[in-house]
Amino acid sequence: FGFKFVIYDDVLNASWWVGGWGGTQDFENTEQVKRGQYAIKRVYEGGFSGFQVGNGGAALEISDYSAIKVSIYGGDAIGDVIVVINGDYDNGKVISINQGEWNNFTVPFSELGATSGKLNEIVIQEISGQAPSIIYIDDLGLI
Repeated sequence: FGFKFVIYDDVLNASWWVGGWGGTQDFENTEQVKRGQYAIKRVYEGGFSGFQVGNGGAALEISDYSAIKVSIYGGDAIGDVIVVINGDYDNGKVISINQGEWNNFTVPFSELGATSGKLNEIVIQEISGQAPSIIYIDDLGLI
């Protein structure tokens, strides 16, 4: 799948932490899997809640990569989400999720307002205000 750095592919990279708000996630979900054995099931329990993973160890320089690559399966009641890095919500990238299928996204760092600096966190936030809603995340990494 062409990653230079893998964040999640059946297991979260050991140097990364899990955060987020207004929902739950299951990192060993088997309901919808794109590749491998597991995918992350994220249940957004409140409108505008967020899935968050962060870099707790490896010093990742954004300029060493071109984009974030992720596959998202649209579950119940999901619409648009915004991808944000390092808490920069002014430069987040809105992506539309089609329900009932895997959606593959490549989000260039230049579209997230960053071409240099350290990558500290990635957020995938529900922005339609609908809740509860569900997505499944697989093959998350940097290219």
